[in-house]
Amino acid sequence: MYIKHIQFENIGPISKLDYDFPFTDEEIPKPVVIVGQNGSGKSILLSYIVNSLISAKQIFFENSEMQKEKVYKYRSPQYIKVGEKYYFAKLNFESNFESVEWQLNKPKNEFEQDNNPPPHQDDFGQIQGNDTSVFWANYNDNRKGLEDLINQNCALYFPPNRFEEPAWLNYENLIARANFSEIKHIQGFSNRSIIQYSPLTQNKDWLLDILFDRQTFEIQTAAIQLQQNINVPVFAGYMGPSSTLYEAIINVL
Repeated sequence: MYIKHIQFENIGPISKLDYDFPFTDEEIPKPVVIVGQNGSGKSILLSYIVNSLISAKQIFFENSEMQKEKVYKYRSPQYIKVGEKYYFAKLNFESNFESVEWQLNKPKNEFEQDNNPPPHQDDFGQIQGNDTSVFWANYNDNRKGLEDLINQNCALYFPPNRFEEPAWLNYENLIARANFSEIKHIQGFSNRSIIQYSPLTQNKDWLLDILFDRQTFEIQTAAIQLQQNINVPVFAGYMGPSSTLYEAIINVL
């Protein structure tokens, strides 16, 4: 589920961001590196992307990182840039999927009376009269296409908050925390997490499974004849997919 475009206005330290993510002529995404000083908005930018991806994943999987209908990232007026009256974020993904987030400094009815209409009027209409914020996405417009994108692609996020939680994190409703992984082959359950606190810890069970399968199912023996009509099996190594994975892991380590 490749991200195509991102728009930010008045979010924390970010005054305005309007960026098209680069792709090759074959529509293959190019790597993007975000560099900036502490407090320049790198983690905030990523939090909006992760929030949109998790909201898409919630539609199909019961064990998404957040409880259903709960957001990964809180909306709050405290993230409106100092001196401004609203913030706006819009993310566009492949296959015309998009998500929009608004936060006003007062209810919409009062905001419209006291201010000139903000830009992005089409998206501004998603806010209800007495509300101060909204998160909206068109993921249900093409559920089959969205499900295919989620199942065929990989999203991986290493949070910066391993030791201290940011104010915007909806921690109480967060399901995915550092723990051992458990593979389930059940419809509606995903074995791939977007948020990764300690991937090596989560891979321990998988590594043990590789060792067990190699030792149990892929051990090879050869027969050696000691005396007439007496054959003795002798260990002759390992052969099979788990053995191949084991050798690759040893090479990496």
